[in-house]
Amino acid sequence: MSEPPGEGSGFRRMRELPTLRNIVAGANDLWKCSLAMGCVWRDTTNATTCMSAGVAEYQHALEWNGNNPQELFMGNDSSLWRSSDGIAETGPVCSSGDASHFQNLNGGLGSLAEVESMSAVGVSPYTMMLGLGANGTAGVKSTGRPTAVWPEILSGEGGPVAIDPTNPSNWYVNDGAGVSIHLCSQAGACTPGDFGTSPVVSSTNVGGDGLTMTSPASFLVDPVDSSQLLIGTCRLWRGPANGIGWSAANAVAPMFDGNQNSSYCNGNALIRSMAAMALPGGGEVVYVGAYGSLDGGGTSPGHVLSTTMSSNGAWSPWVDLTTLNAVTNDQLRVNYFGFDISGLFIDPHDPTGNTVYATVEGIPNPQQNVCVVYRSVDGGAHWSQHSLEPHQVCGQQPGR
Repeated sequence: MSEPPGEGSGFRRMRELPTLRNIVAGANDLWKCSLAMGCVWRDTTNATTCMSAGVAEYQHALEWNGNNPQELFMGNDSSLWRSSDGIAETGPVCSSGDASHFQNLNGGLGSLAEVESMSAVGVSPYTMMLGLGANGTAGVKSTGRPTAVWPEILSGEGGPVAIDPTNPSNWYVNDGAGVSIHLCSQAGACTPGDFGTSPVVSSTNVGGDGLTMTSPASFLVDPVDSSQLLIGTCRLWRGPANGIGWSAANAVAPMFDGNQNSSYCNGNALIRSMAAMALPGGGEVVYVGAYGSLDGGGTSPGHVLSTTMSSNGAWSPWVDLTTLNAVTNDQLRVNYFGFDISGLFIDPHDPTGNTVYATVEGIPNPQQNVCVVYRSVDGGAHWSQHSLEPHQVCGQQPGR
């Protein structure tokens, strides 16, 4: 399958290292900033210049060990790396000591394996899955550093992956265009045969929405109830993770643009990225980001939207957080050029779910000043942009 336009350029993933209040984001290089110090970005890998860290280019996936917030895993065009010290670089850029902050975990995986997605760390720091695109899905269940063997656990298109946080024996993989979610549910290592020959949740379960999609649909294990999956097509679905009992009623938020009376996605904007968080007292908030104008964005290219489930299970209508919402330190709306929203992340330190980050898959060029990182602390009512150039004005041509 072809990669989305712009793949390999611009920010794609963002994570906040708990307790450290540091933000890391992946573009061609891996960037880091401190919220306490005003979020001045530092290039930690410099792959296009001095290659001082020894880490390959084009970061696609970031996760940390929840039990050790200084341990960060990153997947890129040439496999998997980790930092065990929160990327504690203190010397000048391109310092000879940069490589000491990263370890190469490619043993048994292969340096040509492109890591496109990564599960959260499971029962140990080395129990995880990697979506490898055309190379399928690799996964390990290990108590030691996984450098010896990274077996292929499922063929097909290695797309989004997830481990059930309440039952780490449950491994989910979406391995085909649209919705084709397979489940392996066992304590031991998963093999291709353990995922079965048919998906547990398919495009049929989501009203045929996935039939028009050319990439695997985003999905999450529901943070409120891990027996449910949240799936993004041109609308939001929530239903049993075992695939039993799905119906049209599982479409909990309607299509957010285009012909909303259509029975399935047909020219509607498609969801590229998702984030969800359980709220105090019950319910949850879900943010979604759309594909861009050249890649299935419909009439809402690169928009960020949200919906909320109340404690009684009722879902709110979509709220578009992009078109009318102000960027407080810039002139133009969020993602002015309509690129893919490549990543969304909800700050776990804010129990309201109102602090959210969005990354844009684009890169500044002579014609376009693309702002690539946005932050909101009020649920998307207002945004601030946190791009590489401190005084960058989105939309203006560079140098003007």
